[in-house]
Amino acid sequence: MVRRTTASPRTGKTIAWIKLTEPGGKPIHINVEHVTSVRSTTLVPGAESQLDLASGKFQGVQENVDQVMQLITATARDQIADIDTEP
Repeated sequence: MVRRTTASPRTGKTIAWIKLTEPGGKPIHINVEHVTSVRSTTLVPGAESQLDLASGKFQGVQENVDQVMQLITATARDQIADIDTEP
């Protein structure tokens, strides 16, 4: 599980990403701004939690809700720290 921020080449805006694991074991990078909720109730086989996305779609992941929320919270803290240090 990794947190990463990148600048969009089109807008210059910083995009916060978290790296999680799909139910099948492959890594998946999620744009934190697109996550509307994280739930432990999921019908996705092999998933411990489900991320509901702004598009109306959802993504099951192997990480549990607490692990996902720790990454999202840490990413938000990093973004706030970046704002505080901008000139």
